[in-house]
Amino acid sequence: MDLVVAAQREAEAIGTLHDGRKPSMRDMFEDV
Repeated sequence: MDLVVAAQREAEAIGTLHDGRKPSMRDMFEDV
């Protein structure tokens, strides 16, 4: 369980869709 919580915190440090920061369409689909 600690591994899951650590991974979530690491991911949320980059930002979430709920905090107002949204990546550009180009960034979201850069490898498509």
